[in-house]
Amino acid sequence: MMNISNERYITDEIENYSADPQFKAEGFALSVAEEVVLLLKERRINQTQLAAAMGVSRSHVSQLLTAPPNMTLLTLARLGIALGVEPIVILHSERRLTQPSNVVRDS
Repeated sequence: MMNISNERYITDEIENYSADPQFKAEGFALSVAEEVVLLLKERRINQTQLAAAMGVSRSHVSQLLTAPPNMTLLTLARLGIALGVEPIVILHSERRLTQPSNVVRDS
């Protein structure tokens, strides 16, 4: 069982890493890889079949599924086409803005 100081340490470390782009990118790539694995199971296709549908090598698909943080938007598009899904990339904010801050409003 963790004591309070250990819990605080973990909480502090998570907060520190939450602003680290590399940490965020690895999390995004891991989420995509997990979703791809689920879709492969649902569709009963293997990595070799996915690679053929994407026009890439099987080793490239294998690398994608080990969550490299440099997955490109082009790769996401290829995955979507090959798996018959629409990738959605959004930037989410807890506070929703009705307009971007650089938009000048008409008076």
